[in-house]
Amino acid sequence: MYKAVLQRPIDEVQSTLGELNFDGLSPDEALKQIIRIAITNEAKNPQRQMLWFQEASQNQGIYFKECNVLCLHEYLLKILEQGMAEGCFRPLKPFLALTYILSVCLFYFTVHENWKHLVPNVDRLSSEMIEEHIEEATSFILAGIRHS
Repeated sequence: MYKAVLQRPIDEVQSTLGELNFDGLSPDEALKQIIRIAITNEAKNPQRQMLWFQEASQNQGIYFKECNVLCLHEYLLKILEQGMAEGCFRPLKPFLALTYILSVCLFYFTVHENWKHLVPNVDRLSSEMIEEHIEEATSFILAGIRHS
């Protein structure tokens, strides 16, 4: 059952990504869509990142490797490589860039329970705050990977 709980979000995102045609988009636009999908998906279940954290710390990722997460990363890696080939993204180490991009998108959900104590009058999971997170994460990521 534990493995099924880990696998379900991967299958959900895989289905969403499979329905989109990234080939017709510029690398910038494709990356913006990936960021939106990643954040929107996590906002639906903000506790999920804690489950992945626990999997890493308690099981050293044994079950994680069985979940075929790489199938999701392949979309982002392809976009990054296309962007570099077309000259709109600076030279990057794609897997490290993927790690940084996902960190910017997902760490928000790992720490939201702590942040609510710092600023208790802000609902960081409201639709307005999630949209703000998407916009800010997108700007931040694109500023870091575009050619200057």
